Amino acid sequence: MPSSRSARAWRSARGAAVAIGAVVAYGAVRLQQSFLSGPPITVGRVQGATPRAARWKPETAAANPDRYVQLSGRLDGASVVLWPEFANEAYPDLDAAVRRRVARVA
Repeated sequence: MPSSRSARAWRSARGAAVAIGAVVAYGAVRLQQSFLSGPPITVGRVQGATPRAARWKPETAAANPDRYVQLSGRLDGASVVLWPEFANEAYPDLDAAVRRRVARVA
């Protein structure tokens, strides 16, 4: 008769195997589906080349998103614009001024 600990380990292993199997099966089904059902979109990306020394400093915090806003304005026809992780050092949901600047190109 297996011990309680051994039975629990087997139940956990079975649960993990079922979860992994479900994820693999779902992925296989999704990969068989066509993702080309809508109109194509144009994606633009912006790289402002912000120097490492200028990141996360209060005196440059306003200038960095302004640079990305300016560069994004040059991307005519882009449906989606991607910015790198250092494009904005503030939280737009907490800072109304940053939210307004970013909203100009949103």
